[in-house]
Amino acid sequence: MSGQKPKRITLLLPLYLLVSIVGFSIVILGWTYQTSIQAINLELESSFDQKHTFAETIMEQQLEFVINSLQDIQLNEKFLTKVSQKNKKGTEDELLSILDSNPDGQLDILFVGLQKGKIFVDVSSPFFDTESILPEIFKKKTSLLTAGHILRIKNESVDLTMMLRAVPILQKKTGRVLGMLFGGIVLNDNLYILESIKRKTKSTLVVFFENNDLIGSTDLLESQATQTIQRSIHDHKKSLVHSSDGMLARFKNMSLSGEPTSLGIVTAITDQALTDLQHSYLKKGSILMVFSLIYILFTILIIRKLTFPSLSKLIQYSTDVSTGSLQARYSSGGIVEFNQLGEMIEQMVIKIQIEIEERRLAESERARLTTILETTSDLVSMATPDAQIIYLNSAGRAMIGLKDDKDSSSLKIANIHPDWALQLLDAEGIPQAIDNGLWEGETAIMGSNGHEIPVSQVIMSHTSPDGEFEYLSTIMRDMTERNHAETIANEARLLAQEMELARSIQTGLLPISIKNIHPDFEIAASMMTADQVGGDYYDITFDKSGNLWISIGDVSGHGVKPGLIMMMAQTIYTAVTLSKNCEARDAVIMVNTILFRNVKKRLNENYFMTFNALKYCGNGEFEHAGAHLRIIIYRRRTNQCELVSTKGVYLNLKEDISKPTINSYFEMETEDIMVLYTDGLTEAANREGELLDTEGLIALVIKHAHLKTEVMKDRIMDDVMKWCYNKRDDDLTLLIVKKKGELHG
Repeated sequence: MSGQKPKRITLLLPLYLLVSIVGFSIVILGWTYQTSIQAINLELESSFDQKHTFAETIMEQQLEFVINSLQDIQLNEKFLTKVSQKNKKGTEDELLSILDSNPDGQLDILFVGLQKGKIFVDVSSPFFDTESILPEIFKKKTSLLTAGHILRIKNESVDLTMMLRAVPILQKKTGRVLGMLFGGIVLNDNLYILESIKRKTKSTLVVFFENNDLIGSTDLLESQATQTIQRSIHDHKKSLVHSSDGMLARFKNMSLSGEPTSLGIVTAITDQALTDLQHSYLKKGSILMVFSLIYILFTILIIRKLTFPSLSKLIQYSTDVSTGSLQARYSSGGIVEFNQLGEMIEQMVIKIQIEIEERRLAESERARLTTILETTSDLVSMATPDAQIIYLNSAGRAMIGLKDDKDSSSLKIANIHPDWALQLLDAEGIPQAIDNGLWEGETAIMGSNGHEIPVSQVIMSHTSPDGEFEYLSTIMRDMTERNHAETIANEARLLAQEMELARSIQTGLLPISIKNIHPDFEIAASMMTADQVGGDYYDITFDKSGNLWISIGDVSGHGVKPGLIMMMAQTIYTAVTLSKNCEARDAVIMVNTILFRNVKKRLNENYFMTFNALKYCGNGEFEHAGAHLRIIIYRRRTNQCELVSTKGVYLNLKEDISKPTINSYFEMETEDIMVLYTDGLTEAANREGELLDTEGLIALVIKHAHLKTEVMKDRIMDDVMKWCYNKRDDDLTLLIVKKKGELHG
């Protein structure tokens, strides 16, 4: 029988080699073809993705042009005056004048709407019949305020697709909304944008669609190429590159400001690029296949010659073991590595024999233990080191809602515990049980109704006779009733702690001591927090050159988030003034840039912040920048107050505020008083609903101007609290800065 084996293997070897070569060749050929196709598709998709990115960049630039144009109009003093006077003809003339002076282009849509939806002035392009669509645009004002918007309006007379944006028209002195300013660009047959995209992306053809309707093309809309593209987007998956009538094209929806729109774009090139790529990859694939076949043939011959005799002995031994002959032993061959493998298999077989006997004994012992554990009312379970549950008693099945006839072998420890309890077990319970043999603590399991059941839990580790860790066992007892009362008390205590922590954010960052902080001024300050957490902020500090800086601001809204944003602004402002010698406008711009990136882009929050930074230049002169409530200057010489406007924009409305942010200046004479405040004072209301307003605050300043700054601050705050009968809906912040007689700045 031993003499026949070499003959049988020798007969099979040629067949094996033939099948191996043919199979390998087929696999190489298929792999080469598939990878070539994938590489071609990936390269084409990458090229079209780049074209789409260029197209979106151009559209973003157009949107930026619309936004900048509207903001320039929004800040135009003459325009605001005409609107506030409701001078329709004057408003129209100012709009046309602003448009004519804009070197960057014109808006196709531009009109002013009043608060009740009435169209006040329309200076849209006469090339478009916009009269019937303006009311429809006005209805979209809420969505148009926050981002650019692609809007299509279709009726019996017009069918226009537009890129639109809206901004509020605010009266600067009062902050009252006078109306809405709408502006945009018509995208139908907009050759300027289409040709810009075509030129930038080096495309043969560029086509715009709005919800699959053709609205523009760099070629004629009736041309064969454009019509071919229109038909093809219905016949192919829109996200794939496809070939049609000598062109490669791809459709993709566009996004503006990171938001998807209904506007789609097709970029197309000639299909010569596809032909060139196919030829290139086919040539590379053919060469690879030839060399692979040569290499595999050479390798098979070498392997056969060197390893076949020893491999035959190893295969024979493996065959004996696989048929159940555990008493067989390995016969050594001529290759050391194969001999080592055979001896390792032999040792493994011996260990298997031993483990089979040990497992039989363990199963018998486990059966006796199971009978005992099934009688307890506590949950009893066993699990392997990899957290696989191998036993769960009847009480445990009932607690987690597992029917008696359902197999529990697929359960893991993670399936019966909530996340927090699982984390406790992973971090503490199981490691301590393995190290010390026992762990006790309080965790929870998921009950049959989906709710957590609190339990007291004991975990024990078990080892094999040779001291190796083998499995875990646990006992859990229901603690629902005992924990219910504790939970209610803890929740109330935690809520109070969270609100107290939020309020401490506001007061904890205020200057510790401002008495005699500067030789030229007496300064007093106070912040009285509301019942709800707000976002008031003020600071008094010095830059690296020793210049005095005073700042004040107010984050919109109430709650923990405005308090955190206020803390973020204070940290940024302190870092800027301590590390740089800068002007007031530079500090405001840098604070806004970092705040916009953190709050708007990362946290995706729309809170804005009023902020005014004042830098003392010496000799009684202050430089200031930023948008906040008007500064009150009490003049001792006349016993009257002046109002100094703060020019700029609120923080976190846009990323770049360098253009509208400018430095302004004012001077203080001996015993003049500067008053900085937040709207908590001016908007304090009495029982009849009357606001204290700026005029009321000015009256209090004049009334108490003869007092020392600390006393003056306290008297004004007392009078405000009396006005509103100690009922506060917002934080109250007040800074009093009085100029001394001798200058040191």
